[in-house]
Order: sequence, then C-alpha cells, then structure tokens
Amino acid sequence: MTDSLAPVRKSKSELEQMVKANGGKIFQSHTAADPMICVADKRTVKVASLQKLGTVNLIHPSWLLDSIKQNEVDGRPSSYILPLEPRYMFFSTEETKDDITKNVDRYGDSYTRDVSAEELKKILDSISMKPRRSFDATRFKQSLLEDRADQDVPKGWLFSDLVVHIDHESLSSDLVSLSQVPDGARRDVAMRAFLVAQTVRFGGAKLVDDLQSEELTHVIIGMSTEANSADRSRVKRIREQRKKQPRIVTLEWAEQSWAEGTLLDEERFVPI
Repeated sequence: MTDSLAPVRKSKSELEQMVKANGGKIFQSHTAADPMICVADKRTVKVASLQKLGTVNLIHPSWLLDSIKQNEVDGRPSSYILPLEPRYMFFSTEETKDDITKNVDRYGDSYTRDVSAEELKKILDSISMKPRRSFDATRFKQSLLEDRADQDVPKGWLFSDLVVHIDHESLSSDLVSLSQVPDGARRDVAMRAFLVAQTVRFGGAKLVDDLQSEELTHVIIGMSTEANSADRSRVKRIREQRKKQPRIVTLEWAEQSWAEGTLLDEERFVPI
C-alpha cells in the first residue's frame, strides 16, 4: 500500500517484486482475497480509511524483509512467514492484539526469529530493573522459627540474639599454640574456651571483646586458674556498674546447652 521507510527505504514497486520473487501474490484491494495481508509504512488516505474501519491489520514492510531474511538464515522454504509481532504492526485489530503479543516475551524479544545485536541492545536498554528489597535476616529467621514452632530450634541458631564476651586469653591464640601449653589443667581450659568461642559464634552469637559493651548479654569465663578468678572479680565489679547486667556463666553453660540443643538456665552455671 505504501513505500518502506525503515529499516531500509524501498518503493512500493520494489516491495511488490520482493513478494512475487518469494511466492506471494499482489492485490490492489483489501477485499480481493481472503485472508489478505495489508502492508503499509505511512498514513495515506487509503491506509487511514482502513485503520478507521478497524477490521484489517496493517503491517510494516519490515515484516516482509525479516521473513525473507529468516528464511535465508534457516534454509526454509520461501513459503514460511514469520508470526506477527507488535513491532511489525502499523495497526492491529482488537481481535488480534492478544495473539500477536504472545509471539514475544514481556520485553519484546521474539520467540520465532533471530534478533540482531542492535535490536537486542534496544531490548536490553528498555528493561527497567526493579530494585531488590534488602534482605532482612532477622525477619527471615523469625519466619522460619514460626514455621517450626512445634520443633526444636536449629542448632545453628541456638545462640542467636546473644552478645557474648569470653573471658580467657586463649581467644588470641590458635589451636597449635594452645596444644603446647605445658600445664595440663590450663591447657584443657584454654582449649575449651577456644572451642566454646567457635561454638557460640557458629550458633549465631555475636562475640565482643569489650566488657563495657551495652549490647553484652553473656560473659563466659573459665574457672581453673587464679588469673581467671581475678578476671571474675573484675567482671563482677563491671556488672555492678552496669544498668543492664550480662549473665556471667561458666564454660559448661555453653557446652551443655550445645550438647542438649537448648539454652539452659544460666543460674545453674553461675561461677562460685
């Protein structure tokens, strides 16, 4: 019905020759055959009349060009034509809009033809990425715990929400160094303190070095040396100065809580 304006300029007669060369027939009236494919790239009087009538699809010439190109790429018979897509439509009837839309994904990428690098870039540029909602670990954990209300708390969350200070010099050492401590009793306590630190951290606790931290909920101390007794006295004085008092417990509290899979009553493990 008209010349082609894009992606390349071709006259109406050139388009008609292309159709004939690929097995098509040309008619000058939209009622001359059924079904009829009407090709137009600009709003002439005749095109406007058909558009106002609203019963005929008007298709851009780019559909012809892409159909011929896809046949050449695929080696298909020349009778194969591409399904219609929104990008090919100069005008779509209400009855066909939904079916035409189904031939592309929600971004306009075709299900049935190869797209060029330029077209793919336009598709990607048109995609607006919605910002992801930030992950709320606390809410996620609470949701899972509610789902498991009739079950035991997973061990990996046993010490969740606790802020712990472990009062022992072993935390600044590694296992190799601890294993070389000559005093057997001191070595055992040091090893236990080191392992308790790893256990409560694995169980979701936050470990802090600062005894004055306002977040502090628990102080775990070893009990086998005079130094630890002195530290216990120091912690006791700090506790007396705090409005929010942490629970002071022995290593056994963390060890037995972990072994039994539940937080035990701290009163049973208060240092003597």
